[in-house]
Amino acid sequence: MNILFYFENQINPVRGGTERVAWLISKYLKSKGHNISYLCKHIVYDINSEISDVIPETLNKNGKIDFINKYVSDNNIDIIVNEGGNTDDIYLFSHTNIPDNVKIISCLHFDVSGDLKYFYSSFKYSLDNYSITSIITYLSKYAKLPFLKIYHTWERKKRYVHMARYSDKVVLLSDKAIYSYIKFINDKSIKNKLVSIINPNTFNTDCINIPYKENTIIYVGRIEYSPKRIDRVLKVWQILQDRFPTWNIKLIGDGNYLGKYKELACKLKLKRIEWTGYTDSEPYYSKAKILLLTSNFEGTPMVIPEAMAYGVIPIVMNSFTNADLHIRNGENGFLTKPFSCKEMAKQCEVLMNNQDLYNTMSRNAQIAVNNYNINKIGPKWERLINTI
Repeated sequence: MNILFYFENQINPVRGGTERVAWLISKYLKSKGHNISYLCKHIVYDINSEISDVIPETLNKNGKIDFINKYVSDNNIDIIVNEGGNTDDIYLFSHTNIPDNVKIISCLHFDVSGDLKYFYSSFKYSLDNYSITSIITYLSKYAKLPFLKIYHTWERKKRYVHMARYSDKVVLLSDKAIYSYIKFINDKSIKNKLVSIINPNTFNTDCINIPYKENTIIYVGRIEYSPKRIDRVLKVWQILQDRFPTWNIKLIGDGNYLGKYKELACKLKLKRIEWTGYTDSEPYYSKAKILLLTSNFEGTPMVIPEAMAYGVIPIVMNSFTNADLHIRNGENGFLTKPFSCKEMAKQCEVLMNNQDLYNTMSRNAQIAVNNYNINKIGPKWERLINTI
């Protein structure tokens, strides 16, 4: 079959969880004889990026729809896999525009309503050193949040109802996610459209050897405010740094909030902290002991199974539906109350003070993610492709 993978950014195996997963699944399907092509809206200038066709940004919505239909027709596309199910791109890749003979699979990598549950946490910026004018502007925006939440909830329901009605299948990441989807849009009739396929681990766990581990805590991901809330990671380290002078922390990633977080780190007088920028995360997984995740919401973040594959213990704020998908609390990782930095620091201390416990949990973490190898997840995608 001729299969088109779409994501707003050019597919790249070393950038972003969605991109890495899409790349891995597309390569598996290609190995099974399917013809794979890629389409995007934004080019990512990187040697690892897959060669992609690009939807011109200058086109309006109708122009983009015409471009997509022509592309689909010219390339005899049988199936479109839309990896941008959490964006308004679902209105472009929809049977309101695309003929029924071309099958559409919409992939949703995020919790349908997790960001709405902790909506206010996404807007609580620090007011320190702000001018009076800035503070007044901030407070006026904050006063509008209840109305914004109502609006975003309405928009979200509208989007997910459309996605279910005008896709052939919607792929979610767990049975719990399917339940949340149905509950959120309040429509049980679309249940047969929903499929649960967990993301494969992007590392081949059979080939991983664990070297000597360092006393290192890591954060891996985009350096942005919402949903990541890395200020909490920094506050956890502030609690720990003087109690554990032989430990350090490294933040792997880049983003538009990097400067602000570096300023916060200086204000908190953080020591033994390293900002790596955008780089390959694998060498850091191989040496670190603990991963912190403090987001307001997530889907099934790939950093958790990636870290576990290398024996890194994830300590995660339990703020999203699939937080426990890979983690068995106290056995191969820890889930902490949202959004308590003190509790997260306490769980870090448990591991930092007990090497035997770390060794046991590290082995458990590796065992737990063995079931998510692409050779086990890939066949589920092939069955879906062949039966849609």
